[in-house]
Amino acid sequence: MYVRIEYQGKKYYSYVFAHFECDYMPQYVVYDPIDDKFDIVSHFSKKWDGVRQIGWMNENENDFIKVSSLELIRGTVYKCAGYGWLINNVDLIKEIELGNKLDEKYQTLAREMNATINPDAWNEVNTADDAADFMYHVGAFHDTYLIGMEAEADYIDFKTPAKLRLKFNSPGDFNILVEFEDVIFIKYSFYSANRIYLSSIVIDGKNKYWVDGDEDLRPMDIENFQYIQANHIRWKFILKDDGEW
Repeated sequence: MYVRIEYQGKKYYSYVFAHFECDYMPQYVVYDPIDDKFDIVSHFSKKWDGVRQIGWMNENENDFIKVSSLELIRGTVYKCAGYGWLINNVDLIKEIELGNKLDEKYQTLAREMNATINPDAWNEVNTADDAADFMYHVGAFHDTYLIGMEAEADYIDFKTPAKLRLKFNSPGDFNILVEFEDVIFIKYSFYSANRIYLSSIVIDGKNKYWVDGDEDLRPMDIENFQYIQANHIRWKFILKDDGEW
């Protein structure tokens, strides 16, 4: 399980080594490469301004151990899960709470794990599960805006598939980039402010559709909405450039 983090003016990626709930707020134990130490980051900013500090990129918890509760410095925390070497050693988590560095073997393990994260990797949408995962991570594009479009095609080699990239803004420091490839059909109207209220992915055989419309659409419903069709769809988060809203 690894995440992108926007916290105390820092932006980085990290595996989640454990997580728990405190005062109804999810908390994540991550490794901060800037200060070179473990940290505990809340899902939302403590200012209660609705700013998310954690954005999931991979939610695999196959190696996690679950614990109902833990007694930490801050008090009792619940719904705990994490790697056994950490979640079963409360003293380590307390050291992280205090802002102390752990034994070098744990520091090295965290650095090595985080070095395997590739934030530039594309997430391919091939199955219904891939589509559901995509919509979950981007919130079905609810209240995002289409802010960029780039097309690419080879006018000499017709065997080279065409590509279309759409860029969407998000409330945080990461935008969303979606790429369509091969046999692209566009049925979409463009305005000065292309606000997305809700969208979905529909897979119909070889054809895949990003539809600017309701969730859980059937292939027969697509023509009632705006959409982009292609044989391949992939997506990823990208860090905003300076000055982007």
